[in-house]
Amino acid sequence: MLSTLLLPLVSAQAERVRPPKLTVLHHFKAAKDGGQPSAALTPDGAGGFYTTAEFGGPQDLGVAIRLTPPDTLPGKWSLKLLHGFTGAPDGSVPDTTLIAAPDGTLYGTTFVGGAADNGSVFSLTPPVAPATRWKFKILHSFTSAGEGERLQGQLLLTDDGSLLGTAYQGGSSNSGTVYMLTPPVTGSVWTFTLLHAFDGILGGGFPLAGLTLGSNGVYYGTTSRGGANDRGTVYSLTPPTPPAVRWKYKVLYSFELGNVPATGGVPMGDLLIDTAGVLYGTTSQGGGGGRGTVFSLGLEGHPKAWQYHLLHSFATVAGDGDTPEAGLIADAAGALYGTTTLGGDSNHGTIFKLTPPVPLTDPWIPAVLHSFNGTDGATPAGSLVMDDAGLFYGTASAGGKFSKGTVFSFRP
Repeated sequence: MLSTLLLPLVSAQAERVRPPKLTVLHHFKAAKDGGQPSAALTPDGAGGFYTTAEFGGPQDLGVAIRLTPPDTLPGKWSLKLLHGFTGAPDGSVPDTTLIAAPDGTLYGTTFVGGAADNGSVFSLTPPVAPATRWKFKILHSFTSAGEGERLQGQLLLTDDGSLLGTAYQGGSSNSGTVYMLTPPVTGSVWTFTLLHAFDGILGGGFPLAGLTLGSNGVYYGTTSRGGANDRGTVYSLTPPTPPAVRWKYKVLYSFELGNVPATGGVPMGDLLIDTAGVLYGTTSQGGGGGRGTVFSLGLEGHPKAWQYHLLHSFATVAGDGDTPEAGLIADAAGALYGTTTLGGDSNHGTIFKLTPPVPLTDPWIPAVLHSFNGTDGATPAGSLVMDDAGLFYGTASAGGKFSKGTVFSFRP
């Protein structure tokens, strides 16, 4: 059985009733509430969620919103617009998951826009009564291509309040960067530090995912291209031990397509890590069906040689998922859950489950839990979140009543 996975759970509402398999909580309309949500949901601590949508809002350049459940279930969820993006100077196309600090402040990124149209990092601070309006602030606009541009990966908040993130492009080889923003001790200016510039070749390039922190203090991530076969990598980034100041970057694995298609390629979602240090992730391409994979990567007693295991190849049987872009979550028993953007009965995407085998040498057991049909959503690109009652929540970037995406709950 898998070691315990480092997965935070959402607090369930005591009065929550058991819903049907999948319930649409919100249909996006684009004009006011946004459209094309590709990020995961962020719990607000009171049964609701924060999220972003890439487009829609007052300027049709994306929004940050809050979804609040009804006082009595079942009922209609309410939506509050926290910020409508304008392109400059605040950014546009916010397509990454918001992260919440202990004080309730939200942090996020925009893919483009900002002072030089290279993207921005922002904060949203909740209002203090009697005020009702959230305070939006730009923490950093990427004005130099050397810093990075096209912010794609989710931010990671460290214990000291710093933010770590990835940029899809920019850097010395225009293949992306890893950066850190440190909060000010005095004043209001955050300090930008370039931690790593991808070389785009053997060292990987064009990261679409953010960083995942292991219990050993090492950060892990993926690149969508580069590596030994130009199909992406899994890498580690280790903070320096003073007096050293340089972070240590290392490629742990290079994906393969072509001669060995089963290993997959082009990983897009964040990695999941368990307490034994085993990494779990998805690739959007490759595998036995050529439509993506689920994999694990661990040392398994080897001090240096990371061992790759293919857990599932998509689209090898009828009705299976196709092209997973999001990362995975896990339950207490070690089963893995995720979404695919395509495949299923209507080719609108799926929710899937992988159950670990007994004995561990046997194959993992795949199951499609839900096939999206378009009316309930389509093309789910964000990771799921799960509450302590086992109910899933997520977003679909398309479909729904207005073809602009949905927010849903799902009972497996």
